[in-house]
Amino acid sequence: MVNKLKDLFLKNIVIKLLALLFSILLWWMVTSVSDPIQYKSFSVPVTMQNEASLTAAGKYYTVLKNSDTISVRVSAKRSVIDRLSSADFTATADLSRIENNSQVPVEITVNRYANQVAVGAKNYYVDVKVTSAKTAQFTIEAKTVGTPADGYALGEIKSEPGVVTVSGPEDIVSSIASVEAGLDVSKANKMVTKNVALRYLNSDGEAVDTTNLTTSVRSVDVSAEVFATKAVPITVKYSGSPANGLKLVSVTAAPESIQVMGNAADLNKLTGITIPASAVDLSKITATGEISVDITSYLPSGIKPADPNQSKVSVIVTLEGQVTRQLQVPTANLIIRNLSGRFQGRFGGDSVTVAVTGSESEINGLSAENITGSVDASGLSEGSHIVSVKLNLKEDILVPALTTKLVISKQ
Repeated sequence: MVNKLKDLFLKNIVIKLLALLFSILLWWMVTSVSDPIQYKSFSVPVTMQNEASLTAAGKYYTVLKNSDTISVRVSAKRSVIDRLSSADFTATADLSRIENNSQVPVEITVNRYANQVAVGAKNYYVDVKVTSAKTAQFTIEAKTVGTPADGYALGEIKSEPGVVTVSGPEDIVSSIASVEAGLDVSKANKMVTKNVALRYLNSDGEAVDTTNLTTSVRSVDVSAEVFATKAVPITVKYSGSPANGLKLVSVTAAPESIQVMGNAADLNKLTGITIPASAVDLSKITATGEISVDITSYLPSGIKPADPNQSKVSVIVTLEGQVTRQLQVPTANLIIRNLSGRFQGRFGGDSVTVAVTGSESEINGLSAENITGSVDASGLSEGSHIVSVKLNLKEDILVPALTTKLVISKQ
């Protein structure tokens, strides 16, 4: 019996061992083909932890190059890997373990099939920029968008509150050049008040990313007064007489009329503006010239110029020996300077009327079509504006204060 058992196990032992080895190899091949090891990458967002370790030291961090999303390469049997998704992985970066003040190591956790999934040996990091903290205050610039209804103009525009405190990374806070609150006044015919979000702009007028900033307010109440307007003529009275040998030719105001604004009832009572004789003393004038007169003191209470730039007008006194001539300078000859590249501008009319004064030969030699000039659009936003016109003429030719309408719109 014992011999038979020995023969059973030991007879043809080499062949039997080869058969066993072949069976094991065949089993491995079958299982490998039917459920092989495969590799796959998953996009996993990184959760930043222990931010207080930086903020407590007066520091802020900014993630660079979207490095807070990583591609994790793993291996597992096909039957397992086909069931996996990005949600089956957790990636965390502990800011208290920051290296070289620029990289935070990432720890990856497999949430499902942890014992059957192998994560690649690659080290993952979140690239960060660490900066000092900074706090600054900015005056809020209340601005308007659009144009009020025809026959109306804007009065005072204000923001409440008027100041915002900003805290955050020093480089971001330092990049803020202005803080704006824009109010839409399109077709308005009465006061407009609205709560609007603040816009933070850099020196190029581009929006500043405020994701990592803390602000004292996110929005403010902006209000804009809207008044009815009316064009009224300007009358000039004068006192005294010109010096001996000079003869008075004319005393005129430039412009001869201006737009004023106020309550409709008050405007209906106003028929014109009179500059009193005490403001123009001819005995003190020895040659043709102009006098700048502030007309606001000659306006009734509650009424003011629709354009603050027209609070002063020029009184032109023309004496014999010199001539004054009215010219229609085409607005096509005017250059719009310092207009932001985001906008385009057009003039409200085809020409501007200007009264030029000088020697007869110089004035008679002028041609309106050949006169050039410019307007300055610095700081102007979208809408209709009254702007000053600067003409390119000789210094000895008198030109009164000159304005025209400029309409600015987006490109």
